[in-house]
Amino acid sequence: MQHWRPRDNRKSVRISVRVRTDDGWIDAVVRNVSDRGMMLHSLEPLRRNQFVEITRGRHRLVGRIVWNSETASGLHAREPVDLKGLLGEPEASPAPDGLDRRARPRSETKHRVVPTAEQAEASRFTGRALEFVFLLAAVSCVAGLAAVSIGEAFAKPLEHVQGALAPQP
Repeated sequence: MQHWRPRDNRKSVRISVRVRTDDGWIDAVVRNVSDRGMMLHSLEPLRRNQFVEITRGRHRLVGRIVWNSETASGLHAREPVDLKGLLGEPEASPAPDGLDRRARPRSETKHRVVPTAEQAEASRFTGRALEFVFLLAAVSCVAGLAAVSIGEAFAKPLEHVQGALAPQP
């Protein structure tokens, strides 16, 4: 004989929420709530063992889908469900189709795809420019050191020449 854990008490509700999945945001309705879970109805099916985020106003809840059917899913929440918080938040109106940035696939963004050959050429150009700058700096340093060394090497003999050519009092 198996002893199942008794089910938590459920409260029947009808709360519109937004659900964030791996594929983006969808609209759903919470049909019943318990201390650690809820039943969701949505037009798009949610996968079993998928983690989702439920949002209503500022209230957020993260959980895992433990069962699903075509339009209903059971969510087990990580934290206890705050029913008063869910009921107290204002209902968010669903975003019009095409205007919700989060629901659009990432491919619709306006980023320019740079071909690999073009990226390689740009990297080579940057490398050549940096090499030229560092080589120019190194040559300048060596020339400066050579000038200082030559000046110091000729300083003593020039002092002797100046002393010999200077008029004697």
